[in-house]
Formats: sequence, C-alpha cells, structure tokens
Amino acid sequence: MGTIKRFLLSIIMLLLTTSVYSMAMTDGDNDDTILIGVEKKPNTNGISRPRTVCGSEIEAVYNLGLLTITFNEDLGDADIEVVNCSTGESWFDAANGICSLTFALSNDPGIYIIYITTDQGLYQGSFILY
Repeated sequence: MGTIKRFLLSIIMLLLTTSVYSMAMTDGDNDDTILIGVEKKPNTNGISRPRTVCGSEIEAVYNLGLLTITFNEDLGDADIEVVNCSTGESWFDAANGICSLTFALSNDPGIYIIYITTDQGLYQGSFILY
C-alpha cells in the first residue's frame, strides 16, 4: 500500500512541476526581477507557429511591482489581461503594433497569469510572487 502512495505522490509532483512549467526565472543581476516566458497556445487544430531562435514575439518582465510587456513583433491588435489567481484581482489593457505596456500590480503574493489575445492567437505566461 505504501508503494502505491509513493507512486501516486510522485506522479502528482511530476504533473504539478510540469504544469507550472516555470515561466518565471529570477534574473542574476537583481533578485527582484522576474523574466516571464510568454508562450503561444496552439490553435484549435493543435498547430502553433514554429519557434524561432532569434527571440520571442512577446517578452514580459516583473520588477518591484511593475509588469512590463513588450511586443517585439507587430501582432496586430492585442488585448491583455493579468490576473492574480489568489486574490481575484485583474488588470486590463490593449495594444497595437510594436510597443511596451507597463502594469502597476498590487505586489500581493499569488499566482499571476498573463493572457494576451492577438490577431495571431492566444499567448499566456505566469509567475508567482511569495
């Protein structure tokens, strides 16, 4: 019975770590800075745009209560929503073309999810504040 429990616990831990898929890493220069990976979600038929070596279309950086989202390519109109899943707080904005947006977040602990809807598809990223 103990072996089954350990096996199930191992599976659960594996699923948790892969689902969190740390989209947040601390920057070596400043422990308060979090680089957030923003990934394109597959469309309905499961096909997404191939990854390029030259960088991401969208970059996000969190530093001391400010979340900056940079569009490195013109993805057309974009609607951005940032949600603190722990408190339910949400922040909204819109963008068009190559630009940067900055959100002043509450700095409350929690799991933050970034949803970006563009003409090219849905992008998503997340990070955790402790």
